[in-house]
Amino acid sequence: MHAKNGEQLAQNARRTRFVSVNSGMSDISKSEEGEQIGTENFGFHVTTCCGRLGQENDWTETWEEFFIRHRLKPQIDRLIETHNDRQLFELSEILYTKTAKLLKCRENVLPSLVHGDLWGGNWSMTTADGAPEPIIFDPSSSYSDPEFEFGIMKMFGGWTQDFENKYEKIIKTADGKNQRVLLYELYHNLNHWNHFGNSYRKSSIDLIKQILKF
Repeated sequence: MHAKNGEQLAQNARRTRFVSVNSGMSDISKSEEGEQIGTENFGFHVTTCCGRLGQENDWTETWEEFFIRHRLKPQIDRLIETHNDRQLFELSEILYTKTAKLLKCRENVLPSLVHGDLWGGNWSMTTADGAPEPIIFDPSSSYSDPEFEFGIMKMFGGWTQDFENKYEKIIKTADGKNQRVLLYELYHNLNHWNHFGNSYRKSSIDLIKQILKF
């Protein structure tokens, strides 16, 4: 990822956080000009896709509940139904309990609009006014914990120190982030297992075992 992506990613996360206004709206807040500026809850207006698989985005009050109910569990349920994987079944309930504990500290995080699938194939560079500018496309959007973006990036090569420095100037790293990012990397491994078959089984199971050690 280009260093400037780090700055832009953090700016977007901060800009799309909920800002309380007396609009009388329950889900989406708007400025006086009618511009959407955030939501109190985690989710999205419609079902979205990450790859070819749909993912439900029912509005949910906490990040912990949204991630388990609408990201982690649907992937695992699909895999168990498709592959009848006994080991995954046996690990799943323990994983949900561990996930809830790891995400409990994010109970006060404000939802931000995330891309949701920000790997190297979904960004590029363009030239504007003679200067290179990063652009992103093919989103799998939701209002989520902004840390969620880092899962797919870690899965496909990580990010540079310059990227992290630019990001942290705007959003400081919270304690335990590396452990939580492994959860989000697991989600994408499970999604790839569902898409591409058992070539992603080992990486998924290994990540679950690593997470359960925390």
